[in-house]
Amino acid sequence: MSIPLPQGPAGHGRSAAGTRALPERVRPLPAYVELLVVGGGASGLSAAIEAVTTGGLDPADVLLVDAQPALGGAAVVAGGGICIAGTPLQARKGIEDSVELAYQDWLSAGGDLVDTGWARRYLEAGNREVYGWLEQLGLHWTEVSWREGNSVPRWHRTVGGGKAVAACLVGHLGRLGVRAALEAEVTGLVLAGGPDGGGRPGGELSAVTVRWGGSEQTVGCGAAIVATGGFVNNPDTVRTHTGLPEDTRFLSGGAPHADGRGHRLLADAGAQFTAMGEVWFYPFGTPNYRLGGGTSARGLAVRGLGNAIWVNRRGERFHNEALSGGGSGGRAIFRQPGQTCWAVFDADEVRTLLLRGDRYYASGDDVDRDRTAEFLRESPYAATGDTVCEAADRAGLPGRAVEATVAAFNARIAEGAAHDPAFGRPLAGLREIARGPFHVVQFFPLAQKNLGGVHTDEVCAVRRADGSTITGLFASGEVAGMGGGHINGHGAIEGTMLGPCLYSGRVAGSAAAAAVRARREPAG
Repeated sequence: MSIPLPQGPAGHGRSAAGTRALPERVRPLPAYVELLVVGGGASGLSAAIEAVTTGGLDPADVLLVDAQPALGGAAVVAGGGICIAGTPLQARKGIEDSVELAYQDWLSAGGDLVDTGWARRYLEAGNREVYGWLEQLGLHWTEVSWREGNSVPRWHRTVGGGKAVAACLVGHLGRLGVRAALEAEVTGLVLAGGPDGGGRPGGELSAVTVRWGGSEQTVGCGAAIVATGGFVNNPDTVRTHTGLPEDTRFLSGGAPHADGRGHRLLADAGAQFTAMGEVWFYPFGTPNYRLGGGTSARGLAVRGLGNAIWVNRRGERFHNEALSGGGSGGRAIFRQPGQTCWAVFDADEVRTLLLRGDRYYASGDDVDRDRTAEFLRESPYAATGDTVCEAADRAGLPGRAVEATVAAFNARIAEGAAHDPAFGRPLAGLREIARGPFHVVQFFPLAQKNLGGVHTDEVCAVRRADGSTITGLFASGEVAGMGGGHINGHGAIEGTMLGPCLYSGRVAGSAAAAAVRARREPAG
């Protein structure tokens, strides 16, 4: 039975390379498998592929288990930008970059909490193990641009973005012959030996329990990789770890299923966690009104508004809108009354408006313009008017104040100023907000990434609080803070989620395969 596949750039359920090949869906679950990968997102897919292609395991010895009805995870709804330094695409565009420059940017964003070993390893390996690897799998790099925190343009994107990456990996897994079990939730990690003399759980992984088809089954395994993603779609968990007060408003982002279930599995197994309070909030979330729940529910990421300005409740600008990352932009919106602001833009900007986080509006590079227009008409967090004043009034803002703010912004552009004198925003290439109808969309902080996670060693083996590792248990991707537990530290330069998730998945896949092979070898 074929598995639902996120549509790649080739369409019709095909991988990026154009070959239809989907993982076989197992029925029933096996009693034992050498390697079980928990989670079918970018990191879990990469881990399963690596365990076979370089780890030397037979495809029949690997099983990927995912609680969702389709593979792909958060990558399917992500823009797909990846931070990589010193690539051929940069060279072709005349961009001078280096691992050392990227590393200094990384440290500037993440501070003293950065896992320097993991960060440097990723940057040194990224050109070969991410950029080159995805090219070998059939993807094509098409864009490199600047994003917040980077000294030079190094935010890379393939044709089709995150959706294409997911489709490519799923297709390659199918061609390798690795099997998958979907709508199968891993409910426990079984450790052999019981508590040791120090009161710790057992010393090594022996099995997992899986709820599937209405019953629970124990599947023995030689090793397991937990790659279940983050917890940012669970607002209670976000508040618990960040300490945000109950009256602080934010929206849930990331994958719809990013609820922290993998974190709970690992905690029950005695794993150590690190930097769990470091959650990356973006300033451009708006409630997904189709799902209900208002400002405590799931949000859409509003992208593509490069010519918009942001205003607060007083109708005044408060920030350089070009800095829209989780670093300065997220912090700026949290400082506003009610943790909110409004984007103001004109009819020309609607052509580039992109709503991410719900495939109803956009999937990969495919944008449904009719549904985007429907959002502007129907969302209670959007307002439209023939004049700026009318649109602002309908949004509940002081219309005359917003009108004056837009006029001041337009005047700086008309006079040819290089930068906005109030906040330093570069004005080159921007145009006046002048062609009606005009639009106003309300923004709230959007919890998009958890930067911390389970602590692992350099090969993704899961650590306990005393620093020892749990034999046979590995973790990669966002559940492990993208790598090691906290590869980014207190903050992140943009593009450091998907790339490290792919890389740590490959590291985990190779290491887990080596652990399986070592167990097979006779003692002595």
